[in-house]
Amino acid sequence: MPIPTAPITQLPVNKLDKHIAKNAAWATDFEADQRGLLEKLAKGQQPQLLWFGCSDSRVPESIVLDSKTPGEIFVHRNIANTFSGADDSCHSVLEYGVGHLDIKHVVVVGHTACGGCAAAFKSDPPTSKIEKSSNPDSPLINFLQPLIKLRHSLPDRSTLDDLIVANVKRGVDEICQTEVIKKNWKATEDSDELPVQVHGWMYNLSTGRLQDLGMTRSA
Repeated sequence: MPIPTAPITQLPVNKLDKHIAKNAAWATDFEADQRGLLEKLAKGQQPQLLWFGCSDSRVPESIVLDSKTPGEIFVHRNIANTFSGADDSCHSVLEYGVGHLDIKHVVVVGHTACGGCAAAFKSDPPTSKIEKSSNPDSPLINFLQPLIKLRHSLPDRSTLDDLIVANVKRGVDEICQTEVIKKNWKATEDSDELPVQVHGWMYNLSTGRLQDLGMTRSA
């Protein structure tokens, strides 16, 4: 079945065709260098790492980790690397990654100068009215409410970096409270199978370096 395409009038061809051309060049070079790997990957994946990161374009996980081969990293990204108990999207990624792909390392990765955290840091405290009702005009404001609440739970002299680290820690804590992680830890108590480890990292935009924040949790 042919792949449907959008009418040419809807696409800024002069803006996008360079990306298609770059992809074609990459695919040709990759197949020449890693002959047969793409065909193998088409049959399944075995990633070793589950990355919960920020949507920020400056933190591309494959480049940051110098991963030159597809299939190594299972990824979920959103504003401010937020893991929420109410978000089916991030929970489904965790469930599939741990429960079906058997990934043993989950990382929550924050980064310096995070725009989502910066917006929350400058926001007024959430009111009961905002907490009890959604804002249909701004999904972003709704999404940031837990982060705004976290910001105002920190000590008065806290910095933006303090909020970024606290947000990573909250993500680690939230993941550790999920049924999929608790089930994994319970199942590995009396077996030789290694339990899932949940880590918190920080990426520094200015240096390109990742830092382990020392908040790894496991069974």
